[in-house]
Amino acid sequence: PALFEVKKVYQPVDFFLDGKTLTVINNFMFSDLSAYKLLVTLTEDGEETSASYVQLPEIKAGQMAKVNLKIRFEDEKKTCCVNLTLKTAARTSWCPENFPVASEQFVVTTSSFRKPESSVLPVVNESGDFVSVSADDVVYRINKKTGGLTATKNGEEVISGEIRPQFWRAATDNDRTPQVPEFLAYLKGTYLFRSAEKRLKARKVKVEQKGNTVVVKVKWSMPCVENLVTTYTFDGDGRAYLKMTFRNPLFRMPRFGFTMSLAEGYENMVLLGRGPHENYCDRQRAADFGLYAGNEKLFRHDYLYPQENGNHTFVKRLTLDGDDKHAVNFDAVTGSFETSVYPYTVKEIEGAKHLHALKPLKNLTVNIDGKQRGVGGDVPALAMTKKQYKIKRGAHNFEVMFTMDD
Repeated sequence: PALFEVKKVYQPVDFFLDGKTLTVINNFMFSDLSAYKLLVTLTEDGEETSASYVQLPEIKAGQMAKVNLKIRFEDEKKTCCVNLTLKTAARTSWCPENFPVASEQFVVTTSSFRKPESSVLPVVNESGDFVSVSADDVVYRINKKTGGLTATKNGEEVISGEIRPQFWRAATDNDRTPQVPEFLAYLKGTYLFRSAEKRLKARKVKVEQKGNTVVVKVKWSMPCVENLVTTYTFDGDGRAYLKMTFRNPLFRMPRFGFTMSLAEGYENMVLLGRGPHENYCDRQRAADFGLYAGNEKLFRHDYLYPQENGNHTFVKRLTLDGDDKHAVNFDAVTGSFETSVYPYTVKEIEGAKHLHALKPLKNLTVNIDGKQRGVGGDVPALAMTKKQYKIKRGAHNFEVMFTMDD
């Protein structure tokens, strides 16, 4: 995936869009752009609505020119993008015709979540250590002791491993800083949140009715995190809203979000977000927003030394399904979220020292994050993450909607 980012950073032509006026900058030292053609594609929520080639004026080496584009979207309430691809107009000695040498994407409008209305009140039942919320053929169960949430549909298990808060990621090469001795890494707090998450505990579970919804609030305690509350809101149509609020007093937090395991048999993904290759907040310039579908293997990257991988940013919707399985959907309520899906647990990734030792499980782990820290490493011999790509101190919150299809 890093090669896509390198190609993007070193591309010889830059683009800037102001309204419908496109500025094209030729960074070649000797060549003009007469040997290339510009493809302009418009998309709405990742689906192509138009595509056409634009005639470029003469742009000599080191110069720029402005081009007026015809941009019209049918539904600007969706996430609308202008996608540019500069291609070779003919075959050359080093590449075929239509070879892309530069590209750019401009997100013109961003969709906002529109909460569906429900006039039906779900049924809630408290028994022993569990709270059950039922709506039609969907049943959610909250364990009062662990604070975790599971789900079934038509009596079939969908979420097998409890939905729980998560703040640690499997350490990356840059997180570990291999040049630093292990004991020094511990002393400087590299694994602080891994140790803290082991002490995550549900302290109080409160159930209440609000309008036509049932709200279950779980208050948690965990070192390095303050005022952590997860709120699960259920409506009568089987939808569940997963919300997290907390305060971060430190700069070392690797991520914040929810993690869970799906039942066996899930293997396909549909992603409306940046992709298709993995990307992070500081490694996303080459990952365009789009609608991508395929086996979950296509969306992760198994490194030789196992570590966190497969993250995707600016996600609006994630769907997972399999043969004879109920599709599960996650929709962004607050802006967007980040996600990664793989057939391992974070613990197993960190326990393996080589890829061959990492054995895929039958259950997919799904991570739904409000944010994940950048990976850093853009400065030679320095693995630090820049300040703007760290998770800031202070209050944070994010929310997603979870649904299951027939």
